[in-house]
Amino acid sequence: MSRRNSLRFRILVSFVVAGAVLGPLVTTVMLWATYTIEERTAAQGATGLLEDVLATPHEYLLQRLSTDPDLYVLTRLRASSLPPELARLPDGVHELETDSGAWMVALATTTSARYAVVEDITTLEQRERVSVLVVVAGTSVAIYVSLWLGFSMSRRLLLPLTRLSQRVATANLAGEDGQLAREFADDEVGQLAAALDRYGDRMSAALRREREFSADASHELRNPLSVIQNAAELIEADAASSERSRRAAARVRLAARRMSETVSVLLTLAREDLGSAMQAEAVPVADCVEALIELRVTEQLFRIHFTATTGRQLLFFRQGNHQ
Repeated sequence: MSRRNSLRFRILVSFVVAGAVLGPLVTTVMLWATYTIEERTAAQGATGLLEDVLATPHEYLLQRLSTDPDLYVLTRLRASSLPPELARLPDGVHELETDSGAWMVALATTTSARYAVVEDITTLEQRERVSVLVVVAGTSVAIYVSLWLGFSMSRRLLLPLTRLSQRVATANLAGEDGQLAREFADDEVGQLAAALDRYGDRMSAALRREREFSADASHELRNPLSVIQNAAELIEADAASSERSRRAAARVRLAARRMSETVSVLLTLAREDLGSAMQAEAVPVADCVEALIELRVTEQLFRIHFTATTGRQLLFFRQGNHQ
């Protein structure tokens, strides 16, 4: 059977999972949503500027790339600092990243020329990379804090349950009337204590009924057993009794003695106080085994003799009827 993890261990794992998974997950989702909104905002801004440039290009200070003089660029950067890959991009909105930086580019072609709006988003991309490192570092810190909180909170949360366990281990539930529930607050642990009190009451009632039944049954059996044992001894001592009768009487006497011993044990158990411990007593095992073997041999011999005698009588009865 596999070993079940303790409740404190499961609480600790819950804290660690919450700190190492839930916290970074929420942070990552929030950062992703923030940067997605910023990139979409930059893309929409570049698209809006491009539409204005296409409508009135003469109102803007446009620059030409040295690698592509037919491309007119609207940007706050110098044309020489823009990457040459920009001219090879198709029309539309693009996010261009190179070793030197990142740009949001919106391009469109008209019958007379080609226009582009370029926004520098290098700072935004650097913030994304830093945020990833912060999330990784924050995860390590969250695991450490979750472990500390898990150890601290699990000890405090399980303290009433531990105290209840110790109290149950040392208490006599069958002899106390609602004692456990009075020692704990009216919460889940208090409800568990009340349930243990109710269980103790039921156990006490069941033990009391069992003791009463054992005592009554034992007292009612002692007198008939004494009569049976005395009658068997008289039959054994009677010289006029046959050998078969004396063997049967010996078997009855042994059975009555065994039943009398059982009744004595029942009386001892019925009179035993629930709060006291029974004392151990050394018993000679060899004598017990010898007596048991003797009893079994006697019973077996009587059974064989009874079977043989009954068989002869039945055979004689059948032969008489046949004749």
